Amino acid sequence: IVVFTDACLQREKGKASIGMAAIDSCGHLLHAFGTPIQFVGKAITAEALAIREALERALQKGWSKVHILSDAKNVMQMLQKNLITSWDIETICKDVWRLMKSYEEIKIIYIPRTWNVLAHNLAKISISCINRISWDSAFPSCVVMDAMVSYGHLKHVLK
Repeated sequence: IVVFTDACLQREKGKASIGMAAIDSCGHLLHAFGTPIQFVGKAITAEALAIREALERALQKGWSKVHILSDAKNVMQMLQKNLITSWDIETICKDVWRLMKSYEEIKIIYIPRTWNVLAHNLAKISISCINRISWDSAFPSCVVMDAMVSYGHLKHVLK
């Protein structure tokens, strides 16, 4: 299962949100989610929260083999190297590392922002919402189209 994650901040409005979506190896959407979150002030914090939420949701879904994809290069490097270089997200990183131990197979993979259309748009849409948005089926056409774009890049990532 491939899980795309992203975050969105609107500093001038004091708003933040996260988005995530899961796709299987055949390109089928399994889950899409976005939610406004408490304003955290820094993109690095929101991105780390998105990854933690994705891992928690994947566990709830019973997925044991997961690839987490994000365009947050600094966060991904910290998680891959098991090294905290930003104390702003120390606790979140520790949560992520703890969650990672629950998986049979887990990979943390950095992807370019242009490949992360699906999670980016879910985060962007949800920043204006009062409540979370979530689908496990009957996905809106815009989400399906974004999934097709993001899935198209997977052959470059999952070699």
